[in-house]
Amino acid sequence: MDMWGRRLVPGRKTGGGTAVKEVTCMCGERVVFLDPEVAVKTCPNCGMSVYQEDVEARTLDLARRRSRICLSRRQLVLALFVVAAVAVTLLIVGVSAARQRAFATARQLVRQADIAAAARDYDAAVEGYSRALEIYLLWFAGDQTSDPIRNALERARRKRQAPGQPTGEPADRGMLPISLEDLAQQAYADTPANWSEAFARDYADRKAVIRAKVEERSGEPYRASALTLSYRVFTPAGEEMQISFDPSFFERYRLGSGADCIIQAFLSKMYLDKGAPGGKGRWVLVIDGARSSLVTDGSYLRGLGWKVDDEVENLLASQASLSPAF
Repeated sequence: MDMWGRRLVPGRKTGGGTAVKEVTCMCGERVVFLDPEVAVKTCPNCGMSVYQEDVEARTLDLARRRSRICLSRRQLVLALFVVAAVAVTLLIVGVSAARQRAFATARQLVRQADIAAAARDYDAAVEGYSRALEIYLLWFAGDQTSDPIRNALERARRKRQAPGQPTGEPADRGMLPISLEDLAQQAYADTPANWSEAFARDYADRKAVIRAKVEERSGEPYRASALTLSYRVFTPAGEEMQISFDPSFFERYRLGSGADCIIQAFLSKMYLDKGAPGGKGRWVLVIDGARSSLVTDGSYLRGLGWKVDDEVENLLASQASLSPAF
């Protein structure tokens, strides 16, 4: 038997003296060789090549030839290029994933620093802004992202260095005990000098939660920030109280005119804008934009008596993804 399973039959002499050799093919067919010079025949049954002699040597040589792998120079270069491309792709994917994780951490640090700054815990605010800024600079976030954080860090550092500045203590004096409409009515019923003193004593540093759209206005009250709330406050007599922000608030969160929002606004001061000569003037309520924040907690609103439906929950979720860095 050879390595292909073919049985070799030793040659025998015929009556005429011609050497006869029979070889059994793999399919079982017997192939007869009469001419010693014929080394290979084709099996009449299956068509395979049947060798008369030296079968083992030929088949082993065939196996060795088939086992050789010869790559041309072009194929070798192409294979190296594919390997390099795969390695570069894996490297880019890994770096991109690490970059996104780093930015997510930085955004969380900014949110925590915003909360600390609103509470006048400037040590925690400086630490949070500093760590976030380091991450943004390390991963080449660009000036558009890093500049707002750098500015917030500088503000926190200045306020921390201010003499007599409390840190780590709650900054607000609680919720505003009256409505904004009642606040406006009291302002218009009092004299400017008396009301400024009464506001500073009773209502400054208190907070109010307001839902409205962002609106852009012009004029003296909006010199610090053109963006304000579309919420209109009128007294029963029809006198309007304007709302402005100082410093800017919505610009920090990349919110433009027409965006819906729910904010926790810290009241800063009130003053009478005389407007055009001869006019009666309007009271302006100034909101502290540095301490105010977007509301993101539905349970907080429920505690204030708000009805929190799916629409409000979706708005709170979208506000939770915003920060001064984006």
